[in-house]
Amino acid sequence: MLSSDQEASGVAQIWRIYAHELENHQQQLDLFDERVHLLFRVLRKKTGDAIEILNGRGLRAQSSIAMISSKKATLTITRIQEEKAPMPRVDVYPAMISFEAMSWMVEKLTELGVSTIGFFRADRSKVLLRDNKLEKLQRIAIEAIRQCGQAHLPKIHCYSSLAHAMESADQQKIFFLDEMGTRNFSCLFSMDPHVTFGYVVGPEASLSLEEKKLLKDKQMEGLRLTNSVLRAETASITALAALRAAFYQNAP
Repeated sequence: MLSSDQEASGVAQIWRIYAHELENHQQQLDLFDERVHLLFRVLRKKTGDAIEILNGRGLRAQSSIAMISSKKATLTITRIQEEKAPMPRVDVYPAMISFEAMSWMVEKLTELGVSTIGFFRADRSKVLLRDNKLEKLQRIAIEAIRQCGQAHLPKIHCYSSLAHAMESADQQKIFFLDEMGTRNFSCLFSMDPHVTFGYVVGPEASLSLEEKKLLKDKQMEGLRLTNSVLRAETASITALAALRAAFYQNAP
């Protein structure tokens, strides 16, 4: 959806819903759940109003409301397009921190087109991400793509340790953020955008010596992001924003 400034400038408002069930070549979508409440009660949409549909797997559909009531809405789909995921693919492995900070992190990383978020319980983590909290984070990601229009919904995982997270990592290039790193993060900006990136972010108290040894034993380099010490959530978002901006500037 657009800001009040954009509305004032005459830019058309875009209203979106997330529909995981949307498939290519689909012509109609019937809704019976909370999305009906959103359209009917919250947004007060009417027959004929335009709605954009995202399925979180790259499909973006243009539709109009054919019928709507308090219990059901039927959308007529007029066009479906498939969008590629942002390049390069970037997976982020942040340590578990406060739920409020993780929520903010999920929202912003989703807006920036992260592919996977793999929270892990670090040696110095003070919290544990339980299943009900994981579900809330997934809902936050859904709301983020609905707001920003990102066509791909990230996968969110929870790992019991850094070692467990790294066992699941399949990136071609993975590194970790280290305020003591000898090389600057910007060394990545000239790399092939087809390479899959992944990076690890420690908790506020930093990764333990054992965790850093684990990463280095796997030939994963520690890179310095800035001259200052950032909070874990700030570092996670800043790194992805830097990668997106650098590769976007080099795009044709």
